[in-house]
Amino acid sequence: FFSDPIGAAKNIVSKTKEAVKEFVDETKNEVDALIEVTKARQKAHHIDRELKVERAKANREINDIRLQAEDREKNNATERIELLRRAQAIEEGITSKEIESKQILIDAQKLEMEQGKNTIEDKDKLAQLQAELINLDTKKLRSQRLLQTQITTALNEEKAIKEQAKIDGEVEAQAKIDATKEADAILL
Repeated sequence: FFSDPIGAAKNIVSKTKEAVKEFVDETKNEVDALIEVTKARQKAHHIDRELKVERAKANREINDIRLQAEDREKNNATERIELLRRAQAIEEGITSKEIESKQILIDAQKLEMEQGKNTIEDKDKLAQLQAELINLDTKKLRSQRLLQTQITTALNEEKAIKEQAKIDGEVEAQAKIDATKEADAILL
């Protein structure tokens, strides 16, 4: 420092300038990440708010359609299957939106945690969000399984009705043949 005070001062100023620039860049990156996290959470919150009413309406429509599908007097198996598939499409659509919203929250939580904010509460919150996402996926799979069971039941019923009609037709045809033979026997 004493041999070249101006050079040493320039070096200190240069290092200070570089340190300040790094600090500003790091702070800017953290602020940008926090803004991104906030926007993602706001988006998920808006989606969730809209989904509350949409889910309630969808549940009502799904239950109405499934009730129609249970009416074996008015609907044949093919019509019932069509109704069940329509109900399933509504269920999958709303559940997919719920999954999307939950995934946005998970991604935001992970991004926030990448910034070094890793408290026990944050880790618990992430685990809770991930569990909720898994539960939504499970609900979707359970609904698909229920639909497939109902479709299989309807198909089996339709198949049984066709087989019974075939048997009834054969019995009726045999009865006509027997009646014709009896009539021919009487005439002879």
